[in-house]
Amino acid sequence: MVRNRWIILASTVTALAIAVGLIHLSVPVYEGASTLRIEQKQSNLPEAFRTLSMPVSWLPTEMEELR
Repeated sequence: MVRNRWIILASTVTALAIAVGLIHLSVPVYEGASTLRIEQKQSNLPEAFRTLSMPVSWLPTEMEELR
């Protein structure tokens, strides 16, 4: 091993350089996706206050969000 240490070192550096080069040249094949579901929270206010509050109609419906 002592006699061939330069060959071993050169082989290791070459293999490492090839691996790094291939990693940088390869195209990523992963893909991520997520969905967000928004539900209107029911408050624990008395019924008189619930009828006074207006529903939030500007939020998209779940079907529109999934489309």
